Amino acid sequence: MQSTKSKSSEALPENGKKVRLTLRRYVKRQNGVRLGASGSFRNMLVRAFGARGFDRFWTHWNPIFSFYLGKYIFHPVSQVMPVSIALVITFVANGLLHDAVTMAVRLEPAWFFTPWFLIMGLMAAIHRQLPVRYANVPFLGRILINTLHIAVALIYPVWMHSF
Repeated sequence: MQSTKSKSSEALPENGKKVRLTLRRYVKRQNGVRLGASGSFRNMLVRAFGARGFDRFWTHWNPIFSFYLGKYIFHPVSQVMPVSIALVITFVANGLLHDAVTMAVRLEPAWFFTPWFLIMGLMAAIHRQLPVRYANVPFLGRILINTLHIAVALIYPVWMHSF
């Protein structure tokens, strides 16, 4: 999910002219390599876990899915609501999609991802709003911090499902 408020269909390349932001361009921008290129998955992991803030983690995680979440949920919502609220709504929608797939496979109710993604969305919004940055932390420290955020957000959904 992009954290800017620019239109999802436009990007400013080096020459300053607006061009349509396609999935191919988005993945290249987020991963540093073209869609499907060797090293794409590795780059995604390195850039996401090494991000300088938890809100930045999500700009690199699963760029294909993020492109569509940004285009169809985040950007339209951010046009009528504050960006932080649009970010939380996008995370909740993402959790609902994950739960819908889980329910379709298991053929029973499953509300695990929605609360988890809600908590992560709130964390990302707080990081974006303050902004909380740890760019000066060594790479391994950033990996630990971002992983801890995901783990802490996971505590409530795991606890909720233990009953």
